[in-house]
Amino acid sequence: MAAITTAPRLLLCLIAAVALFASAPSATAQEKVGVNSAVNPDATGAPPGGQPQRLALGQDVIHNEHIVTGAGGQTQILFVDQSALTISQNADMTIDNFVYDPNAGKGQLAMSTAQGVARFVGGQLSKQDNGVTINTPSATIGVRGGILLLYVGPDGRTDVVDAFAERIYVQGLCGNCPPKFLTRTGTLIEIARPGAAPSDAVPVPPGFLEFLLNELGGRRGGNGGLSNPPTDATLADQELIEALVEDTSRSDRDASGHFPPGTPPPEFNLATFPTDADLGSIFGRGGQIIIVPTMEMKMKHHHHRGCDYDCDDDNYNNNYNNNYNNNYNND
Repeated sequence: MAAITTAPRLLLCLIAAVALFASAPSATAQEKVGVNSAVNPDATGAPPGGQPQRLALGQDVIHNEHIVTGAGGQTQILFVDQSALTISQNADMTIDNFVYDPNAGKGQLAMSTAQGVARFVGGQLSKQDNGVTINTPSATIGVRGGILLLYVGPDGRTDVVDAFAERIYVQGLCGNCPPKFLTRTGTLIEIARPGAAPSDAVPVPPGFLEFLLNELGGRRGGNGGLSNPPTDATLADQELIEALVEDTSRSDRDASGHFPPGTPPPEFNLATFPTDADLGSIFGRGGQIIIVPTMEMKMKHHHHRGCDYDCDDDNYNNNYNNNYNNNYNND
């Protein structure tokens, strides 16, 4: 009789447990922040408390995942808010926090990088203040809109490049030192080491942008994670194949003469570059430091937003806007 009365009780408990599990949101669904949209070998991801596993194309990226790339590794993450993060070889990055409400377009993305080169292209979250934060050993960086390039050296040196952003906030980990701001495409702020104050904004030094883009570019033998990359047999036009091979070989030869993958960034002395107070005259002469066509188009055809919040020198921004508008109107 005891067995008869116990069985229904166990059955009821089992039904209740199944119902509770079915009604609870999936842990995986809660933790997913994006997918790996491109992967080259020698790139691993480790979930919290888990072992590193080789990244694969289309694989989910989860909250608090620790991503490491080796000498032949690269990866690109497409977040659910349509932000994109490209990570170079020899990099170390963690997705610290990701909260996103697609209906409201609100949330927060926080990342930490200990080393490497990265390119961040903002999505929905970068359209709000304090929506995207990147932490390095020497700085806290806030991104509002657009594109940011980032270099973090083994010694903690951090270089932040405005590649097409609306506004970038850079706070050094140096006690009471004031933050600095990037609001102009083609400019850079450097924090030389942990504990140092951020520099003024200066034009990107010659060769440094080339170094960053080379670190983020494709690698010989890499296929982005495709299981069936295109072959000669899948391409109908043999002349096109030959042209592509020759162009690729020429590009590889040219690149190897400048910054082979893994080459340390070129040294530069910020003291030799114009200070933030001199940038107005540089841009006023036509924006010579803008070296990427889309950046030049932005400078040529769009009025600059200037600083619409607490900046170091409002007079400087007003002078810059006046100089730029005079040149724009005279074109």
